[in-house]
Amino acid sequence: MKMKALRPWILTSLVASMMAGGAFADDLDTVLAKHIEARGGSEAWQAVENIRTSGAYESFSKVNTFTLTQLNDRRLHMEYFLGDHPVTKAHDGEIAWWVNPMRDPSVKKIGGPDLAVTERQRDFPNPLFDAASYELTLVGPSEVDGIETLQIDLKRPDKTAESWHLDPNTYLEVARISPGSDFGRPQTQRTFYDDFRSVEGVMIPHYVETQWYTRNRVQHVEKVEINVDVDPAIFVMPPPLGMAQWAELAGEWNVTVERTSRPGATPTTSERTSTIEMLIGDTLMQESYENDGEQVLVQLAFDRTHQVYRRTAIDGDRGQLDVQQGTENDDGAYVFDNLETGTSFSMRGTTIHQRTSYSGLSADGFVVTTEASMDGGENWFTAATATYSR
Repeated sequence: MKMKALRPWILTSLVASMMAGGAFADDLDTVLAKHIEARGGSEAWQAVENIRTSGAYESFSKVNTFTLTQLNDRRLHMEYFLGDHPVTKAHDGEIAWWVNPMRDPSVKKIGGPDLAVTERQRDFPNPLFDAASYELTLVGPSEVDGIETLQIDLKRPDKTAESWHLDPNTYLEVARISPGSDFGRPQTQRTFYDDFRSVEGVMIPHYVETQWYTRNRVQHVEKVEINVDVDPAIFVMPPPLGMAQWAELAGEWNVTVERTSRPGATPTTSERTSTIEMLIGDTLMQESYENDGEQVLVQLAFDRTHQVYRRTAIDGDRGQLDVQQGTENDDGAYVFDNLETGTSFSMRGTTIHQRTSYSGLSADGFVVTTEASMDGGENWFTAATATYSR
């Protein structure tokens, strides 16, 4: 059969089609399969339970070290530096958290744009290995900074979108364009991958550069370890600054109390139970119990701004909120008083201040000593000693 000469508009259409297809005529499933094979293949990756990479980390024109531990269940833990500030970031599978001195001196849950960035770091090894969990579209030939690429657009369940760019010859990733964060402000982020090397049968990028706005950070991978022993505790969010020792006290307690009504008097002994719980992301310890039939509520927290603990106590008898503040002393005890909080009370015309000490803190037991002063803190006598045991 003889073919008539192609009309100009048909020829133009065919050329465009060839440009879009030509060397990239594969469908999405084929491209994904080639990418996975380029990274080592499904079988090799199924044998990888975890990866630990370490090396040099560049940020704010400073070079320090980093260590990134990733598990195939998408938990991660990373230690790195922003400038000269050490940062720890982790995800335990449910909660993302970090200790980032450039944002806050204490441990914090990660939220907002920073959380989106962290969620993307959890991909193992990247989301193209888990196509069923995302909405993927093969865009076709594209480019990043003048480099020819094969583009795949990806939409996550939270509706955020990103694009992956593969090398059209090797099918290894070249770049990712995704939502990012510049100190909590949304900012488009570009991540570049290079220097792929085979480690125990899988291909690992040894150069990862992240760019957004006027900033960039670079991971120079110097060591890759696969299927190493990992302490699961590194993924768990620790209590906030100053509250780790108090978090151990959560639970039910048996308490033996010795009380003295005045200096030199014979003490009386009683038994009670007490419940301690940690609230507001472990930033607040709360204890509740009954004393002579009256409900007592005690709360304690660490003021990170002023570097001081504050303890409050109130009961249904006096209805007065006692506020005490203090710190840890040289003996390892935590001592609080109300000498400067204005919450002393009066009895028969005498102003009485109180001091509370916690000693021997452990998950198995501790002692709370309550003292009183009738001369403005010059002299103290023990009014009660409470011994806590499980």
